[in-house]
Amino acid sequence: MYILTELLGPPDVDEIQIAAEVDRSVWWDNPSLYLQFTSWDYFSAATDSPRPMPEGPVFHYYLTESDLYATETGIKVGSTVGELEAAYPDLRFGKPCDDELWSFFVDPSDGWLVLPIFGLLDGDLEETATRIVHIGAGWDRTPC
Repeated sequence: MYILTELLGPPDVDEIQIAAEVDRSVWWDNPSLYLQFTSWDYFSAATDSPRPMPEGPVFHYYLTESDLYATETGIKVGSTVGELEAAYPDLRFGKPCDDELWSFFVDPSDGWLVLPIFGLLDGDLEETATRIVHIGAGWDRTPC
């Protein structure tokens, strides 16, 4: 969080304890970045993680509509469905957000320290021009 504040400046929104399962919620308008931190008890229950962790908030997930942030394979907002499929051959597609937009999900292959990736697309899966418009990673696992 401190590194991001040094890079992006102070967040536009910084809420502490906004819900029982959320310890901190942080948002930067420009460039678009939303981070959520949760308690270790909630995190370990949500992920079935047996690993002990120190007390205090742990990273839960991030969301962005900016093309400044990319996955380790270079996938970001603006990437095409073809680029997404080439980078993550085991990805899944669905329509969990009121059946309006196609979404994608990439489950981690390396255990719980690697975050699931998810996002929304701006068109049909068969269209080569269909691009990612919203991407995130974390334990919430929903782009809605």
